[in-house]
Amino acid sequence: MNRPYKLIQFQGDWIIVPAKPLYCVFCEYSELLFHDYLVQHASQGFYHADIHMKCKRCGWYVTFGIPISHEEYEKLKNSKWHRKILLKELWELTLDDEVKERLKRWGYW
Repeated sequence: MNRPYKLIQFQGDWIIVPAKPLYCVFCEYSELLFHDYLVQHASQGFYHADIHMKCKRCGWYVTFGIPISHEEYEKLKNSKWHRKILLKELWELTLDDEVKERLKRWGYW
């Protein structure tokens, strides 16, 4: 099955990220950076993850709502990364020096 997201192990626990790069609708060529995620069990009975992404060029912040399975929900809600904004951890997720420098200027470090 071709899914728009994937679960990956990061520093010994699970995070959910887009399966392929996503780009800013304003800057067009700037790749969006993973910011954080949260998972929820909706009152209607389904499970979903909200993945928050940020443009590395203009700072546009966007949320993508992704339906997930109960098993994925359990992995993600018990992860140390659930609802945690990645700051220094972005160094490991991205190797782009331009991004690192911009994040420093924005006050992340």
